[in-house]
Amino acid sequence: MLCCLTRVPAPQNSQELQAIFRVLQHLWQRHYQGLWQALAYSWSPPIQLFMSALAEKTRHELMDLISTAYSSVKPAKIASICGLTEQDAASGM
Repeated sequence: MLCCLTRVPAPQNSQELQAIFRVLQHLWQRHYQGLWQALAYSWSPPIQLFMSALAEKTRHELMDLISTAYSSVKPAKIASICGLTEQDAASGM
């Protein structure tokens, strides 16, 4: 029996679809700095709602994870991981 797991090629038909693919790649690889850059794409209105919700949920999950895992972490590090400004990171969003 052949295994059906293969690499999925990047979509070719739409710039927005390619941008969604990049967001999903960064999430899968847990490359959060790249995720925030990918989320900065100029999304169409229906997709923008989803991407905003995804960014908010991911930020909250990362902040919870960081607060549980570290007793001391610099705001600059939190800002780079969570895609925030240092001021927002220091205030806990």
